[in-house]
Amino acid sequence: MWKATFFFCGLICVSPGLGLVSEALAVGISAVTSAAALIWIALAIRPRELAFVSQIGMAFLAAASLLPIWMAFQTLPLGVLAHPVWLQAADALQHPLNGSVTIDAGLTVRTILICLAGLCVAIVAAAIAVDSRRASWLAGATLASGIAHGVTTSLEIALARAGNEPAMSPLVPLLIIQVGVADALEVLGTRKSTIRALALPAAAVASSLLLLGFIARDRALVAALAGLFIVSLVWAFKRFRAPAFAAAATAASLIGLAAFTMVALRPNPELPLVIGFADQQDGNLQRSLAVLADAPALGTGAGTLAALLPTYSESSTESRVALSTAAAGFVVEFGKFAALVFAAGLMVLVGIFFLGALDRGRDWFYCAAAGGGLVALMVGSFRMPTMFSTSDVFVLGTVLGCAISQRVSRTRSQDF
Repeated sequence: MWKATFFFCGLICVSPGLGLVSEALAVGISAVTSAAALIWIALAIRPRELAFVSQIGMAFLAAASLLPIWMAFQTLPLGVLAHPVWLQAADALQHPLNGSVTIDAGLTVRTILICLAGLCVAIVAAAIAVDSRRASWLAGATLASGIAHGVTTSLEIALARAGNEPAMSPLVPLLIIQVGVADALEVLGTRKSTIRALALPAAAVASSLLLLGFIARDRALVAALAGLFIVSLVWAFKRFRAPAFAAAATAASLIGLAAFTMVALRPNPELPLVIGFADQQDGNLQRSLAVLADAPALGTGAGTLAALLPTYSESSTESRVALSTAAAGFVVEFGKFAALVFAAGLMVLVGIFFLGALDRGRDWFYCAAAGGGLVALMVGSFRMPTMFSTSDVFVLGTVLGCAISQRVSRTRSQDF
């Protein structure tokens, strides 16, 4: 099992390098390597470890599987439920076409592969993190990946031509900040503090903050602080040994009040909520409104935004066409109903991780970091145009997998 663990840690550390290759190649590498890791873990895992992971993770896997299932549904020939573009094409060709919800099945299938790769990574991480020693290796690899992400992103920017800089995903830096701060708090609170123990999380957090400052500045800072608010709440409740029920009720009240205040005071109350937090000077606001107005209830298909947006471009010379927020893009691609279900699922998952962190001892920071990371992801998606890239699947899957596995404490008799 340790050989598989070291192999997987290596994948996490080098995953930022996927940002330096083409998107298609990155998807292929992610799918193949994550599948290889899953097969290796399936062969190496001990029966009692497998039973434990199955017991605690089956419900999460079933819920997470709804996302690729919905994507697959969007690729089916559905006739009257198909996107209107297929009807227009049939009229133009004078030939009936059995279209689908997605406007580009190839792009949607590629997104399904990315999603399945993320699920494989989460399963592998959960299986490895059953043992607390192996989980600590995954945490270290995740932090090291954050440092490597800063290096590769700098290379991307340096290699890009002027005016054609790539759109940067803030997801990994946001997650690394949560993991690094939670890990540092755990070190300071439960172990003898040493410079050696704090060096890696401090370096990872510093590099992520610098990168976020370059990518989105105040918008990313708000998202990072929202996630750290969750981590700080867990740490404070544990430090003062507050009862889990009282802590959860207090946290829910504070989070609800903060969310209500943010929504009520959003910069653009007259606009749909998914773009209500966008910068008023954003040149993509009108385009976002038009795309949202035209989007069907079932969406345009996962991963199709890049193919859809050029049709809304006012000039063929525009170097980068985007929507104002990532949340708007998700609604357009997946549909309003799926977006609501997904958002509700994320909030439930945050609550599960929050309670899991309160119930844990020295390993509380895995759940706290995952909960804070999901909150940062949700807040950031309402403020930034891009939130995810293919190279992020390893870090995101690892953080969630570790939290799922470490959410439930094991007695000494359950050790493997």
